[in-house]
Amino acid sequence: MNRKKTGAPYKYPNTFINFASIIYSFLRLPYRQLEGFIGRLSIYELGLVAADYTTLHKRISKQNLGIEIQDNDAVTAVDSSGINVTNRGDWMREKHGKQWRGWLKVHVAVDVESKRL
Repeated sequence: MNRKKTGAPYKYPNTFINFASIIYSFLRLPYRQLEGFIGRLSIYELGLVAADYTTLHKRISKQNLGIEIQDNDAVTAVDSSGINVTNRGDWMREKHGKQWRGWLKVHVAVDVESKRL
């Protein structure tokens, strides 16, 4: 791997960078989180030293794994509000100090582009 390479030799083998790039591709972790993820894995594997952000960025950007990830992202708008179930007995709650009220919590998520719930 380091034969006929100009500059400083690689510290990390290509298999390690391939592993890191697969994690980067499938979990969609930013490079700093990927660095921390691999750092936690190094506890379980002797001799595995976590690569830093710069090394991961430079080496993974040069990789061509041929993995195509579909972009199925959706932009959603979320609204949460409460609905009063009943107004019956409000005067009793005020008079006797009972705290429970009939409320329902409703969360509504809408796709911004297609306007679908």
